[in-house]
Amino acid sequence: MSSDAVSSADPSTSTFVSSLVFNSVISLVIVAGFGFARSVSKRIYAPRTYLVPESKRSPPFPKGPFGWVPALLRTKDEDMKIRIGLDRYMFLRLLRMGIVLFAIFTFFCIPILIPLNYIDGYGNAGINVLTIGNVRYSGRTWAHMWLAVCVSALTVYAIFRETRRYIQLRHEYLLDPEHVNSPAARTILVSGIPPDYNNVEALRSLFDKYPGGVRQIWLNRKVNGLPGQVDKRFKMVKGLEAAQLNAARKTMKQHQASPNRGSQVGPEGGNGTIPEQFRPTHRVKPLDIPIPMPCIGQKVDSITYYEDQIMLLNKSIEKSQTEVDTYRQVNSAFIEFNQQIAAHMASQTIAHHKIMKMTPRYIEIAPEDIEWANMNINPWVRIGRQLISYCASGAIIVFWAIPVAFVSSISSLSSLATVLPFLSGVNNLPPVAVGVIQGILPAVALSILMSLLPVVFVMLARFEGIPRRTSIEMSLLQKYFVFQFFNVVLVTTIANAIFQASEIIQNPTSIVSTLAQKLPQAATFFITYIMLQATISAALELLQIVPLILSWVFSFLASTPRSIWAQKGGCSTTNLGTLIPSHTVVFVLGLLYSTIAPLVLPFVLLFFLTHYFVYLHQFLYVYDRDFESGGQYFPRSMRHIWTGLFLLQLTMIGILAIQPGGAVPQFIIMIVCLVITAFAMIIYDRTYKPMFKYLPVSLANPDVPVDPADINPNYVSGQQIGSKQAPVNMSHQTPAASTDQARNYPTVNSNDLEKAARDTNLGDTAAFQNRQADIPADQNPQNEATTYLHPALYSQQPTVWLAEDDMGITQRQLQDLHSRNIKATSVGARIPRNIKYKPGKVVLDEDRYSGADNGVPYDTDAFLPDQKAQPAPQAQAV
Repeated sequence: MSSDAVSSADPSTSTFVSSLVFNSVISLVIVAGFGFARSVSKRIYAPRTYLVPESKRSPPFPKGPFGWVPALLRTKDEDMKIRIGLDRYMFLRLLRMGIVLFAIFTFFCIPILIPLNYIDGYGNAGINVLTIGNVRYSGRTWAHMWLAVCVSALTVYAIFRETRRYIQLRHEYLLDPEHVNSPAARTILVSGIPPDYNNVEALRSLFDKYPGGVRQIWLNRKVNGLPGQVDKRFKMVKGLEAAQLNAARKTMKQHQASPNRGSQVGPEGGNGTIPEQFRPTHRVKPLDIPIPMPCIGQKVDSITYYEDQIMLLNKSIEKSQTEVDTYRQVNSAFIEFNQQIAAHMASQTIAHHKIMKMTPRYIEIAPEDIEWANMNINPWVRIGRQLISYCASGAIIVFWAIPVAFVSSISSLSSLATVLPFLSGVNNLPPVAVGVIQGILPAVALSILMSLLPVVFVMLARFEGIPRRTSIEMSLLQKYFVFQFFNVVLVTTIANAIFQASEIIQNPTSIVSTLAQKLPQAATFFITYIMLQATISAALELLQIVPLILSWVFSFLASTPRSIWAQKGGCSTTNLGTLIPSHTVVFVLGLLYSTIAPLVLPFVLLFFLTHYFVYLHQFLYVYDRDFESGGQYFPRSMRHIWTGLFLLQLTMIGILAIQPGGAVPQFIIMIVCLVITAFAMIIYDRTYKPMFKYLPVSLANPDVPVDPADINPNYVSGQQIGSKQAPVNMSHQTPAASTDQARNYPTVNSNDLEKAARDTNLGDTAAFQNRQADIPADQNPQNEATTYLHPALYSQQPTVWLAEDDMGITQRQLQDLHSRNIKATSVGARIPRNIKYKPGKVVLDEDRYSGADNGVPYDTDAFLPDQKAQPAPQAQAV
């Protein structure tokens, strides 16, 4: 191409080409880096192959730089669900849905619409010639209108189809033996309990009416001060571990062994005591002020100080834990039923005759999912907080539009320079330079702006009084989607159109016709934005550059066995509250521009393809999950897609309404399409919404036959296809008539469950439904009296984890700690000597990471095997 041709290139073309080249090259470099790095760091790129329980582990990491791709393709859906859980599996199904739909849209819209937009149009410059804004004759918009109708119809069909599958999988999850046998399946959280019902007897009398009756009741209490003491004790334990390690290393360094000097190591080389000059000291700040105050406070021996503090805190905490009744009750309680269906019925029925009493109620709330700080919020106060949170969120969303609008306007510098004369110098830049600025800088800046808000939205969700961490994530999901929809889709589109249309400033009366022509041209920005997300962002997610750097830095900072295990012994997690909206907003953009600027479609398809493989890899090999909602994020993501559909149809109606030459028939048909879509959504809500959350009574009633295919989508003619575990026949159990009876059930061990699974299939409807029979208390070791108590009320002293040495220093220290009734051990950790016989970095045994008893040794035990048993605190549950 000649220099004249380059200099006369349209900015939109330069923007597109620059972005395509830049994103492709950088993403390929990153993927190549990932191919090399994955073979170096198993801890970063494949922790789920050894750090999670065996039943959840992924197969060994495939060899070769791209060996993971065919391995992912061979992964079966049943294996995915078992390993990653239903929440993340449904997210992957959302990405698959995007792949299928946008592959169809690309196949039909590109060859039909691009020639119609390009041939004999207005002659718009660059890639804008490929949009509907270049169409001169209104008769051609018939193709755009009918394709918009087809896009709408296919999307509605996909929503209905995927939602039906979700409901099947949701019911399968609720009826899975592992879930049925968990306390969360049968427990509800009741909030806003009035004083006359806030006792065990009254609550039992009220809720015993449900099938099987009440099993246990936990009355929540305001444990003032106790969590702070528990946190302080943990801080003291970590301080003692660091001080002892520091002293042991200094002592070992003084008593180095060498072949020429003779052996001085081992207990015979010393009595295991730490010389006075090697005992660390520190200053105790007055009043425990959490601010660094050097040279202020009394200097103390660190080891002695931490030991004394742990002893005092142990006594204080144990005393408080045995006096639970002295803590004030709050207006909420956890109620566990004997039958799962009873919990689902109790959470749906009206519990009290007065308004805002015993509401809201939460079902399927696991102990690790509880936000304990929000257990005592009055329902009316909660509504007020929600109002404040919504107002604050709305203000943030609106005012954040200012920087977003400015960033998006950079994608049309020449038009922006017309509005802002001081930027007129950009017109003298080479087209390639302008293309780089317009194509790369706005997309990167917008991605950064979008990543700053989730922390604020989480804080607002907690302020609302939401008592469940999964619900906090779902609140974040909703807020973050509204934020992205408003700022990425609406503000960016309008800002691009306005800044490209200097005619609006010169002739304000032409705003409608000008926007109709210029709005499609804003697609250039979204093409570059989606291109960035589909290539560089996906590649960076694979590379995990930040965790890789942090792991390298923390490997130097971590010294004690506990800190080393914390750095190497866990998997990272991902927040679905931000992950899902970031993908559904691209889904919305793809729908919006599918018929307006079809060139967007292949990049949306590329986005869903790359992100599907990336997150399938991350979920199988990298990310673990802290808690599971059973797929309840999925219906919210479907609501986002409905939003995109309505936006597509309203935009098409607006464009057709002001189409030069008139497009009245097309306009009317699009209005009819909008009405039909709205009616379809009403049917969708009435049909499926009641099934999103609760277990139907028909699946819990053995007297009512059901179609097994309604429970398991893999069921065919009395067989389960691809399922690794069949339902358990629990018909040998006798339903309990009372709570006392429930406590006397015979034990059902894992061998019994496996045998029952082999002997039962979904064709036996009664056997499937009989899993709703009462669950024995001793069937699940987690089902204890402390399950739904505040953790501070039963927390044991964390194990003081020391590293074994070759001089007997640690053994002497352990004897001292045990004599003071402080739980401590050196299991699984040692201080080796390097080639120069100097003490090296602490090394942990491999079974600390992947063994049956991994983690900090004995950390959840009340005492060690070689220590005097201490009486455990009495659980305050009925």
